[in-house]
Amino acid sequence: MKNITLYTDGACSYNPGPGGWGAILIFDGKEKEISGGDKNTTNNRMELMAAIEGLKAIKQPCIVDLYTDSAYLCNAFAQGWITNWIMKGWKGSNNKPVLNKELWEELIALTNIHKVNFHKVKGHADNIYNNRCDELARAEVEAILAGNVGGETYTSENKSYIGKKVTVQIDRPIGFKKENYNMIYPVNYGFIPGTVSGDGEELDVYVLGVFEPVESFEGVVIAIIHRTNDNDDKLVVVPEGRAYSDEQIRVLTEFQERFFESIIIR
Repeated sequence: MKNITLYTDGACSYNPGPGGWGAILIFDGKEKEISGGDKNTTNNRMELMAAIEGLKAIKQPCIVDLYTDSAYLCNAFAQGWITNWIMKGWKGSNNKPVLNKELWEELIALTNIHKVNFHKVKGHADNIYNNRCDELARAEVEAILAGNVGGETYTSENKSYIGKKVTVQIDRPIGFKKENYNMIYPVNYGFIPGTVSGDGEELDVYVLGVFEPVESFEGVVIAIIHRTNDNDDKLVVVPEGRAYSDEQIRVLTEFQERFFESIIIR
């Protein structure tokens, strides 16, 4: 039997949310990279998918050394969790149904084809292959967030605002409490008077980089949060010269955007 080295990793934004997986197969000095993603998934499912797809890419029975930074994946085999789950009718130590059963069953079937040795590596450390798998997985997440998966590319009629200065009227300042949702606003939130968004109301705005409640603010539009399931846009406005990554924007607006599907447009 041939000996193959397989590195795998998974990633997920917001967990659950858009996710990706990456894998690298190494044989006879040659390397092959594969990756994929899912619009609505979890980190654990992506870890399992990375292993599944990596093993499925091997076309004949082999001895496989599989390296992962997921204790969830590695320990299930190395510490016999799977045997216990099966004996208990796919229930865990808490007597609750094991999550992702269908993926575990697919993975078990693949380990019956190949002789797989699972190895745990430290994540985000100095292992170049583990780091590369992480890059592949995260690239899939970013592609989903950018709307470039499955032929869907989103745009916005308000894209012309990007790069422009606007004046925002703040109606929900930092600390504002939305009682019916038990939500406290961690950023200033308002609207641009005289505009109309997809929901028929004024164009709403998240103001980032201002750390005290304000009544109005003049800043620059750096991005648009386009709600793909709500036909609505939210501008992201910051002080002139300030920059925020997509990930930073999502973290700061997650308190409200977690209720919607959205992509960030630049």
